[in-house]
Amino acid sequence: MFSTREEWLNAAAELMTPLFEGQGVATKPVRISVGFPANKRAGGGKTIGECHYMASDSVPQIFIHPSLTGGDMGPLPTLAHELAHAYLPAGVGHRRPFAKLVSDGLGLVGKPTSTRAGESFNTDMQAIADVLGDYPHASLDVSNMKKQGTRQIKCECSECGVIFRLTRKWIDLVGPENIVCPLRCGEGDETTVVVG
Repeated sequence: MFSTREEWLNAAAELMTPLFEGQGVATKPVRISVGFPANKRAGGGKTIGECHYMASDSVPQIFIHPSLTGGDMGPLPTLAHELAHAYLPAGVGHRRPFAKLVSDGLGLVGKPTSTRAGESFNTDMQAIADVLGDYPHASLDVSNMKKQGTRQIKCECSECGVIFRLTRKWIDLVGPENIVCPLRCGEGDETTVVVG
């Protein structure tokens, strides 16, 4: 029925619209893609969906992790979670309006930061899942992806304890003895910043 994951996800979002509007939430255009959430490329990351508001045209962007498959409602719970972020004002995050919408309105359960399908969600979504058919996607196994280590070196102010990171190139350029606390501790005094 659908040839791409994005077509399937966009159709799912459209079919979910009445669920959000039934909760008094104004829906708006969103862009939905399958991709790695920011900074969570390695298999160890737990982020399976993400919503960004930073597009130049102000259309929220949703990313669904490619490891999600079609079983057990597939990406529908994650999509519903991210749509709630997209439809609520930027900055709400996982606070009360979001938590109330996803639990009471949509039937997602668990902590607001990591919801999953509850019994009432499965009931509402089954009709949508039946219309959509199979999710046209094979799970991407990211368990063997090499996690990139940080390229920045940890530095700590011996006076205030603030921790910050710098690139090795910058440290070598100015010399470790010339690194100063970004909070300007002991300005004019000899404050030691421990590098590494």
